[in-house]
Formats: sequence, structure tokens, C-alpha cells
Amino acid sequence: MLEDQKSEKLIQLISDCTGIESALLVDNCSVCHDFGVAGDDGFELLEAISNEFEIDMSHVDSWRYFGPEGAYNPFYHLYCFVRGKKLDHNIVRLEISDLKSTVEAGIWQEPNG
Repeated sequence: MLEDQKSEKLIQLISDCTGIESALLVDNCSVCHDFGVAGDDGFELLEAISNEFEIDMSHVDSWRYFGPEGAYNPFYHLYCFVRGKKLDHNIVRLEISDLKSTVEAGIWQEPNG
């Protein structure tokens, strides 16, 4: 279990990066699905967590968890084409508990869902 001090630090960091009230950031919520954090904002959140807790997330595809910025982004279509990915908006649910697991392990942990 993630020690309380690190857990509080993570929740505060997420709150600071997203503007979401820390009391609302419970383990089973997703900042993307439940609060609408998407695109570059999601990338910046992962980057902040990476820097704060010294976790290498350079290989993590933030678009998988936060999708493109805004409702329509032509660069997303280009990204999918170049990477040979199916063009869809099935964003993987990344919950607060998944981020806590990553911080606890000190390396990126794939979400359970």
C-alpha cells in the first residue's frame, strides 16, 4: 500500500495539474473519463508525476489514456495513420489507483481495467 505521505503528495499533484478538487480524487475515478482531462493536459499530468516521483514514463503513450486534445484533432488522425493504429476513441481507463500503483512500484504499471 502506498504510504500516506506519497499518496497525499500524488493527489495534491494531480489536483494542482488538473484543477480538480483533491477530495474528489478517489481511487476508482479516472481524470479523463470522470473529469474530462484530455490530450496535452493528460500528457502534462503524466510528465509531472514522472518528474516528481522520478519514474521513467518516456515509453508511455499518453494518447492511449487521454486521447487527443479537444473533440476533433486532425493530428490525431495523422498520428494513427503514421503509427499504424486503428482510428478510434477507445481510451483506456486510467484510475487514481493505477497512478498510485505506479508511484509505489517506481515504474510504470499498466492499468488493470
